[in-house]
Amino acid sequence: MPYDRVNTTMQKFIMCSECSREYYDPSDRRYHAQPISCPNCGPSLVLTDHSGCIVNPDAADPAAMTANLIDRGYIVAVKGIGGYHLLVNANDRKAVQRLRSRKDRDQKPFALMVRSIDDAGRYCELNESEKILLLSWKSPIVLLRKLNNCTLPEEIAPDNNYLGIMLPYTPLHNIIFSSLKTDAVIATSANISSEPVFFKDAEAFQGLQGIADYILAHDREIHMRADDSVTRVFRGREYIQRRSRGYAPMPLLITKPGPTLVSHNIPTVLACGGHLKNTFCININDEFFPSHHIGDLENVQTLESYEEAILHYIGMLQAEPGIIAYDAHPDYLSTRFALEHPIKNKIKVQHHVAHIVSCMADNHLSGEIIGAAFDGTGYGSDGNLWGGEFFYGDCGNLKRAGHFEYMKMPGGDTAVKEPWRMSLSCIESIPGIDPAKYLGGFAGGRLDTVERMLKSGFNCPLTSSVGRLFDAVSVLLGFTGNKGKITYEGQAAMKLEYIANADESRCGRYGYEIDYSEDVFIVRTAGIIAGILSDLDSGTSVSKIALKFHETLAAIVVDGCRVIKSLTGMKRVALSGGVFQNVLLLERCISMLESDGFKVYIHGRIPANDAGISLGQAVSALHTTGYLH
Repeated sequence: MPYDRVNTTMQKFIMCSECSREYYDPSDRRYHAQPISCPNCGPSLVLTDHSGCIVNPDAADPAAMTANLIDRGYIVAVKGIGGYHLLVNANDRKAVQRLRSRKDRDQKPFALMVRSIDDAGRYCELNESEKILLLSWKSPIVLLRKLNNCTLPEEIAPDNNYLGIMLPYTPLHNIIFSSLKTDAVIATSANISSEPVFFKDAEAFQGLQGIADYILAHDREIHMRADDSVTRVFRGREYIQRRSRGYAPMPLLITKPGPTLVSHNIPTVLACGGHLKNTFCININDEFFPSHHIGDLENVQTLESYEEAILHYIGMLQAEPGIIAYDAHPDYLSTRFALEHPIKNKIKVQHHVAHIVSCMADNHLSGEIIGAAFDGTGYGSDGNLWGGEFFYGDCGNLKRAGHFEYMKMPGGDTAVKEPWRMSLSCIESIPGIDPAKYLGGFAGGRLDTVERMLKSGFNCPLTSSVGRLFDAVSVLLGFTGNKGKITYEGQAAMKLEYIANADESRCGRYGYEIDYSEDVFIVRTAGIIAGILSDLDSGTSVSKIALKFHETLAAIVVDGCRVIKSLTGMKRVALSGGVFQNVLLLERCISMLESDGFKVYIHGRIPANDAGISLGQAVSALHTTGYLH
């Protein structure tokens, strides 16, 4: 039976007479119970093949059939509560490889769903805080360190010490697991690469042809897509990575005991967020509602999802935004959306300022603070691409105190996708080094061309990004990606953290300089690259080099904060930006800062990466307009 006829079997929810009697009777225990249903009027399931034809329409239990197909190695799309998942037997290496091939997802880690908390402990280390997160009603994906004897295929999360694991969080998940023989399945978003997760039945049936072998759907309409949330435990507390299902749209209250609310009738801000890992944020007085994860605004489909979600939140909150806040980058689709919006009061917020303000809001902080914002790239006030920044001040007036020295990005955004270009840029700044010795195998014959670009400066924007420095070092230590290209954002940096975690010994630091001759101090990094090349030549293990690099960056953070402290007396430090999702670096920074007498604040309720900047934009806009102190 083709899909257009499947639709006729998926009726709208109408209570039967018996359920209706119970629902409307105040004396009945099911009075106004929203999930009320029975076998006559409850949810119905239908299992189809990839072409939309119903599989064995007379079968009494489509969920049991689904479980059997998964156990046999098939890829099955299953409709959830925020969209469709692709489920695959996680213990079947060939099935995992087939899923990677069909989704065109070369190495990005897959999330897992396991039967129980005990099964999670069979594959990963698990402490009490992590158990509490896994078992919470929010049911997020929790990043857990793999056991050394983990038997799951390496293809699930290549070159990664962690697995993202969640427990079944809907009745349908539990019903499927009751018939499964395997105790773990891959549960990844059902979508086409870089596009939003499918949540409408017709789009899923059309879009998943060629990816899913079978589709299990139900007749409950999903009104708004929502990806799974991703979180972890760091130093005994939650350190969220992606805030979505289970967390959004819960508000964050930021004024107690932090900033002072000047008026009890403050305007509503629509903060449009950034480009990668986009979220937006809307406030109602001092309650701030960061949206669910939208994704990277790189195509029409994601932009449409973004615009639909904004309208949904405005309607849900009955909000009337009077201010629109946006990122300074002129080419972000979120910026273009803001500039074209009919709201007249528009406030531009620099990317890394938004990062620091978001961390302050996350921690209820007011007053003055030192901020370190390290990430991939964000548009700076001087027209360059920032990403290794030090600030000081308060939410309404953060000043740039220092930054990593500018590097050339040959090819602009191409240097992000081909990180060997950043390695070449770093090597070219050191006299007497032959780049071909270290990069000849990466560039695919393009080394000379990119060298000429660097010498001429053509199409070589400048960046102070620590994320790009991570990319450069990762390639020097052997990261090849897929023919010299990354396959997902942050891949090279994650590889470097993975390599460093392989060696826990103390290994010293590389040389660097802090130049105080400018209005802002500049961290000179040539000594770091020269030291790495020297260690490579002397046969030092890449794990020790990677760990030494992390140790050096942590020392730079401390030295930068010392400079600001000497000028201002400030001792509070906020760490924000995607680079600080590297928990090895984060741990070293906190430990060293605390040993030096600083009080350190990190994220917890919202992500440190670009998903957090919409909150920072909203709070910053209200400080700028005088509604928050």
